[in-house]
Amino acid sequence: MARLERTDKPVSVLLEELGEGALGLPEIQRSYVWNRPQARDLVDSLYREYPSGLILLWKPKELPMLRNIAANQKADKVPDLLVLDGQQRLTSLKKVFTGEINVYFNVEDESFQLYSSNLKANPLWVPVTKVVNEGAVKAWKTMKSSLQAKMIQIAEQNVDEYLERLSALERIRDYRYPVMIIHTDDYEEITESFIRVNSRGTRLRDAELAMAQLAFHWPGALVTQFAGALDAYEDAGFDLEARFLMRCYVATSTGQSRFRSLGELWKLSKDDLEGIWERTRKGVDYAINFLKNNAGIESSEWIPSVNALVPLVAFLSLKNGHLSNDEAKSLLLWFFVATIHGRFTGSPETKIDQDLKAIQSPTPFPGLFSNLRRQIATFEVTPEMIEGKYQGHSFLPLIFAIARKGSAKDWFTGTTLSSTNVGSEHQLELHHVFPRGQLVDTHQFKAQEIDDIANIVFLSQKANRTILASRPKDYLAKIESERLISQNIPMDQDLWEIERFHDFLAERRNLLVVAMNKYLQELGSGAAETIAFIAAAQNQFVGSKEPNESVSPTPVAIQPVLPANIPEGDRTVGREKETQSTPAPELKERHVLRKEFWTMFFERAPQRGLTALSGRKPGIYYYVAFPSGKAGMNFDFFVHVYEPPAIDLYIDTRDKEKNKRWYGQLYSSKDAIEKEFGGPLIWERLDNNRASRILCEIRGAGLKDGKDKWPASQDAMIDAMIRLSKATMPYIVALAD
Repeated sequence: MARLERTDKPVSVLLEELGEGALGLPEIQRSYVWNRPQARDLVDSLYREYPSGLILLWKPKELPMLRNIAANQKADKVPDLLVLDGQQRLTSLKKVFTGEINVYFNVEDESFQLYSSNLKANPLWVPVTKVVNEGAVKAWKTMKSSLQAKMIQIAEQNVDEYLERLSALERIRDYRYPVMIIHTDDYEEITESFIRVNSRGTRLRDAELAMAQLAFHWPGALVTQFAGALDAYEDAGFDLEARFLMRCYVATSTGQSRFRSLGELWKLSKDDLEGIWERTRKGVDYAINFLKNNAGIESSEWIPSVNALVPLVAFLSLKNGHLSNDEAKSLLLWFFVATIHGRFTGSPETKIDQDLKAIQSPTPFPGLFSNLRRQIATFEVTPEMIEGKYQGHSFLPLIFAIARKGSAKDWFTGTTLSSTNVGSEHQLELHHVFPRGQLVDTHQFKAQEIDDIANIVFLSQKANRTILASRPKDYLAKIESERLISQNIPMDQDLWEIERFHDFLAERRNLLVVAMNKYLQELGSGAAETIAFIAAAQNQFVGSKEPNESVSPTPVAIQPVLPANIPEGDRTVGREKETQSTPAPELKERHVLRKEFWTMFFERAPQRGLTALSGRKPGIYYYVAFPSGKAGMNFDFFVHVYEPPAIDLYIDTRDKEKNKRWYGQLYSSKDAIEKEFGGPLIWERLDNNRASRILCEIRGAGLKDGKDKWPASQDAMIDAMIRLSKATMPYIVALAD
């Protein structure tokens, strides 16, 4: 039976113990995963003395397998205690205190921001690392000197106030965390405690809880086998995570991808678990080489979603890497169609499981393509599909793969394009055919047009720098036609004029569509089983291959690698359910209106200071969500046909008890939140539902009240959301898991 010891320690002592190696990390723990904004928000919470949870430590007599908790931790130090809960917070604070995560503090409005050059130019922004390491007084003197140098006067009454704020920031070193120490040598008991503590939270995912179980049943699996494989894959250009390997492990062993029902798996012997890993490792090796050699995808940067690799790994593991040419083409066709249409974005488990079931059948490809047909009306690519900014565009990997298949060469060096070329000048970059500077200077084109994927080609860094500010008609004429054609550049030189930019985009988009459809047809034509299915499914591809046209099959070269977005949940509380299928005719008008409304909305949002929606594409649904930074909590905008619009903070962690607890914690600060928001909010606990929410109805127009009224409604929605997020974020950050 474990013995519990309760105490508390200041941040400074905990960080000293961390750096000295007195605190260690058991194998069941995960690596550091917090992002920079999370670290910034933690500092903000400590500054405001908000509750920040407890630190859970374990004191065993014999140490289990360990992870490295920090890069600069003393390697020869044997830790006295192991961190079970709190390592993300401690590591974040260490990174902030050392300046690795550079957070700045504004003494005037007491806000925190991540470093940017414009902050450094303003003396009122002070680096947190300077204050906590050198002290408030020295930081104040430095700031005062900078203000005087810039001849900026400070009101006398603000002098003491600013110094006190810097002193309060320095005192976060003294913030005392409650610490609970578990004394036991029962590793199974510790593993169970770790899982129970973290399964109540939202920051530890199911995959990491499953990895904790694997580490218990097979010590060394994570810190040796998983870590070694990840290092090898990184060397090969694929930056993968342990969570991905764990999902592949589960898929290979159980034929499904979910982590919550693995009781039978943990009954297996250590030897059996090792055998499953060998099959999984080979499957991932095969998948990476398949992508490199058959798809032309040379690194994980070109994969829109690694979830698409899970069925690929399972299939290649099952086949032990032995594929016929027809199977290789069918698999490649499935992979590209699935990724360009975003099959595995959002909540992927159901779709992965559908594909894993198909893979286990005697004839897997008809099942795989049947699954695609559930969400994709046609496999044909149309020009409308490839409109939009290139950043994160799902079609970019396919365009690159086609360029690679055609042995496209750099326009200036003549080197075959590859993301693995050696030398900084030969590194692959995305280049604007019509340079950004040339288009911006005209003041005629929107940012989304300038960054449209049809204005992007692949070039070496040297070539990109050479033509950075050149007019397209001046530099394109000097490049060999064959090299331009290999990247589907229109050869009508009239289209290279700046004033013909829109026409250029339309023509190149058409050329890209033709190239993509031809490539996908070729993949389908090489697989009898797949082409028979496609032919029966409405003749997906337009046109046909010429009788004498030859197809050069992509070589099957599969060998092991040598060793070295927000699940939205069941969002139906007070809302109509909507499917992902093609809208019924009677819904068509409102769907069109919604897309027009969101298109205008996304353009106005950044202009009014809301950047969370940047890069989003307008949809046809009645709400748009963006994350709060805490899993299970989203901010939403709503627009209705006749009713006024609304916004809310929506709480759904899929755990009703936690939802209500978090709602209660927020409700306890109702007065302060509403004061900061600037008015009353509608608080809906929703006892008969799993979720809860905080709602604000906007005085504005519905979709059919007139498009001329939309801008005023949108501005009101955006302004209200900025106020709602600002009012609630300090309390969201402080929520106890």
